[in-house]
Amino acid sequence: MRAYFIFVVYIIFGNTCLSAQGCSDFYYFRKDTEVVFLHYDAKGNVSGKDIGNTRNINKGENMALSEYPTITYNADSKTKAEFSQQVFCINNNLKINFPVSDIPGFTISLSYPSEMKIGQEIGKDVRKSFKMRVGDKETDILFSITNRKVIGQETVKTSAGEFKSEKIQYNLNFEYNIAGISIPLQKKIWEWFSPGYGIVKTEFYTKDGILEKASVLSSVN
Repeated sequence: MRAYFIFVVYIIFGNTCLSAQGCSDFYYFRKDTEVVFLHYDAKGNVSGKDIGNTRNINKGENMALSEYPTITYNADSKTKAEFSQQVFCINNNLKINFPVSDIPGFTISLSYPSEMKIGQEIGKDVRKSFKMRVGDKETDILFSITNRKVIGQETVKTSAGEFKSEKIQYNLNFEYNIAGISIPLQKKIWEWFSPGYGIVKTEFYTKDGILEKASVLSSVN
């Protein structure tokens, strides 16, 4: 089983080991750990939260794999959504599989290299298409993540601590096609990633750069 795990991780990342760093410091690979992110609206009011838990952690030499199920709550602490991510690491190079819709197995992968610099492009553009029912109509949905790159290096202060972070920006686009009518939805995402630790903050903007909401790490226990 251990040999199979190592083989799978190498297939995922390729033979791109950069150093002898391990993966255990990432909160995704800490046993029985609860991770809480608070959601804020554009005015800075708390609008909900995500609670994630680490599950099924497997570790090899400088490698790790885990499941990261998450429940999203609204401001009234009522469940809005549940989803699960798979997280892979080799020599501090992280990759997270995010679900895109309720369709089983429909995920996208975002990578977080162990070494980043301002202006660096991260990974290839992601483009997906799928169908979903909205009411009694079937909807074609086009999904894309483009122009993902490092735009800065900042220190993020949260109730969970202070984190030196890489600031990553990308475009997130949805296009809904209902009965021949195309409805585009375009967002700009800013993400703060602390090397060796994980994502600590995310902000969501309109295509015109107006802040809509934010997600900030609150606790890791």
